[in-house]
Amino acid sequence: MRKILPICIAILAPIVSLQAQDAQLCKLPASLEQLKAKATEASDITLPYNMLKMAGNAINKDNTNEAEAQKILSGIKGICVHSYKFDKDVQYNEKDVDALRLEFSDPTWSAMVKVRNKKNGENVDVLLKTERGAIAGLVVIVAKPEEFTFVRIDGSMDLAQLAKLGGQFGIPKLDMSVQTKPAPKTDSK
Repeated sequence: MRKILPICIAILAPIVSLQAQDAQLCKLPASLEQLKAKATEASDITLPYNMLKMAGNAINKDNTNEAEAQKILSGIKGICVHSYKFDKDVQYNEKDVDALRLEFSDPTWSAMVKVRNKKNGENVDVLLKTERGAIAGLVVIVAKPEEFTFVRIDGSMDLAQLAKLGGQFGIPKLDMSVQTKPAPKTDSK
């Protein structure tokens, strides 16, 4: 019996640790979690590492698109999406959204996109986590008057490849292209 206990602990410790990480991955502040009750449309998607690994194993490697998806998912440890739509404007407190943003303010996280539009009330944050010079996480927070969306992806990833996952697994499709305006014509005399 004494020999079995350390073996059981050694086996169970990583499982308990992964479950704790999965719970933390999708944790919203309680005030934002309550938005689900006010929403006319709610989506809560959690894809922890073990589910992603099973999905990766089920992919047809002979299909080019599926093989590419497997390559993208291979470094991902978890995906979490909370998306709530409302009939009425602004069902959340901006201070609660700021508190959520603050959770991603340590030195490993940096803001890639920060949009504040006072005219239409749309606020968008895209934050990247880097470890040893590589991308190790992505957070997207979209706070519109009639919608609140939080997406978190943990694990190593390539942003160009990750953009291809948009529209799948509950991940919003993001336009990552940069559009430039042509330079104004000048008269040269």
